[in-house]
Amino acid sequence: MSKRMSKRMPHAVNAEDSAPPPLDRAATGALDLRFALAASRQHLGAALQQIDALLEQRSRLEQQLIRLAQAVAQARRHAHHDELTGLPNRALLLDRFEQVVALGARQQKQVALLFLDLDGFKSINDALGHAAGDRLLQQVAARLAACIRTSDTACRYGGDEFVILLPELDGQQSAVSTAEKIRAHLAKPYCVGTTVITVTTSIGIALYPVDGKECGDLIRVSDLQMYHDKSRAPAPPRILEPALHTYIAIQAGSTIMPTRTRRPTPAEQKFERVQEEAFSNEGAPPTLPTSPAANADDGGVAAGEGQHCRSSGA
Repeated sequence: MSKRMSKRMPHAVNAEDSAPPPLDRAATGALDLRFALAASRQHLGAALQQIDALLEQRSRLEQQLIRLAQAVAQARRHAHHDELTGLPNRALLLDRFEQVVALGARQQKQVALLFLDLDGFKSINDALGHAAGDRLLQQVAARLAACIRTSDTACRYGGDEFVILLPELDGQQSAVSTAEKIRAHLAKPYCVGTTVITVTTSIGIALYPVDGKECGDLIRVSDLQMYHDKSRAPAPPRILEPALHTYIAIQAGSTIMPTRTRRPTPAEQKFERVQEEAFSNEGAPPTLPTSPAANADDGGVAAGEGQHCRSSGA
């Protein structure tokens, strides 16, 4: 019986006999390393791309910050400086005034405010045009900036009006001496293109705290003094056209006009008419008006006087 069953039953299959031969451990390890290296390279490539993107983004942000800083600096400058001349404007003048007044109170020094106005500037605009007038204002501003101390402030107040703030003064005479030197420096000829222009300046002076303790008070007083100075028959502007060898000016009620090579232009004729109406006669050189409340016996000289009115090529 057992022999029959053994013949009928099939022989059992051994699982180990049918399985593939086991791989070598070293080969398996090398394969795993290749897979890991490939994955690492992919991660590294992605990381490098991300770094490049971040660097590019950083560069863009840095450029944006630079442009923003430039815009802020430009906005601040425009907020505190005159666009035409580059001088401080009224807002910066007020800020500087508060600073120098506080400093003067500690040092027991006076502060002077000079109000300047160019005589006959409108007639220059009428004769030569506003572009030439603007260039003249720019040269005046450059001379003012060149002939004051670093502690002083020259401001374009508006139009052809300028204000100069002089801190650390010993008294009225210091302000008078400084103002006369500024007047002489501004009286030198200006070159606007091919045109040579000479123009005088009317100046008024106010002192802190004699004439007021607020900037607005000193401006009002110095403005009135400036008009008092202007009423003393200032010299009219002189315009020389070198190409024509022609002076357009009024002196002692007469027009100086050497032989012309052509008839005068309408602008020149208009200028002459304006001058004849405005300056029918010319008086003596004006004396600088000062506040009657100021100390007239003070013989002091402004600190740093040697720095005033340096020679300027403007």
